[in-house]
Amino acid sequence: MAFKLPKYSDLTDEQRIVVNLPLDKNHLVTGAPGTGKSVIAIYRASDMANAGYDVLMLVYNRPLKLYIESAVDSLDIEASVNTWHSWISAFYREKFGCAYPRNNDNEKFTYNWPAIKKAFSKLGKEYDQIIVDEAQDVPIELIESLVLISKGVTCFMDPKQSIKDNYTDFDEVADVLGVRQAYSLWDNFRNTKGIYDFAKVFNPDADSDTVNADATKPSMIKCSDFGHEKDSQLTSKMVRVIKRNYGLNFIGVFVNNNRLNRTYDELSQELDDMDVYMYKTGNGDFRELDFDEPGVYVLSYGTMKGLEFDAVLIPTPENVLSTGDDRVDNNLLYVAATRASRKLYGFYIRERGSAKFIDFFGKIKNSKNLLSWE
Repeated sequence: MAFKLPKYSDLTDEQRIVVNLPLDKNHLVTGAPGTGKSVIAIYRASDMANAGYDVLMLVYNRPLKLYIESAVDSLDIEASVNTWHSWISAFYREKFGCAYPRNNDNEKFTYNWPAIKKAFSKLGKEYDQIIVDEAQDVPIELIESLVLISKGVTCFMDPKQSIKDNYTDFDEVADVLGVRQAYSLWDNFRNTKGIYDFAKVFNPDADSDTVNADATKPSMIKCSDFGHEKDSQLTSKMVRVIKRNYGLNFIGVFVNNNRLNRTYDELSQELDDMDVYMYKTGNGDFRELDFDEPGVYVLSYGTMKGLEFDAVLIPTPENVLSTGDDRVDNNLLYVAATRASRKLYGFYIRERGSAKFIDFFGKIKNSKNLLSWE
């Protein structure tokens, strides 16, 4: 199982406090990558479900749903896990017999929030507890709606991991939940010191303490292009690194959305003795993600949120598409690096990209000593 769920007895005191927060109140929990937000959310859901409470867990996207479900299933609990998009669609149809109201009837995922909240206000409390993971990346209007139908809402969030320019602000969530103080988690149990020190280049204000003292530096590997990227050493060197790390069961490969098919095809052809998975929104032609099975997982930067891998490979970091917002660009690189628990590799062809890409090498120019260059 990709999700490394610790035993309940191994939780820290601060984590147990959050697991056991009162059910009939709203709560806000913050923490950097690896501090156990999803772990606590799962144990909180487990305890409540086992006690007979009606619990719902909402997450940001389908890969994160499948990832968390693998851990939820291992505990054999009744808590439901859904993406918030799929949940609101099914819930609205169940309760009102029709599709949720949209701002634009011809466009998916446009929500008429005033109409939705008005309808929800007539329902009463449908849930004992709703848990929202990665709350910084859901609309604030969704959280306003959830408060109307649940006796308590617990939001887990880290504003420094927002990878969308329409992210939800911490103060907004606190105000909607009516909480004066958030519960903070500090110990990072995922990343080695070497990986986390490098990740902080993109987020100097990151505020967690790394438990794993391994200072091994992430690797940056040069790939010759022989005049054109399609003829580069990129795939062969990635395959070599993957095979070198054969003992690592779960390996993530992050690329721009338009490079998913090509990366998947090339790795599948070369790694005939390993399972290669790919997730692409709205595309069912590829092997469905199964986080119970070891393998190589090819994902876009938009779908890597909340996940953890033994090793992460980032091909051509100089070609990561920019969002146009420097804060969000930094967050994206920070999140990508902190998905790795043991090994982190970058594979570059050149140190300069076009204006449409994040200036990766410009951002790390004063921190190259944090990397091992090959």
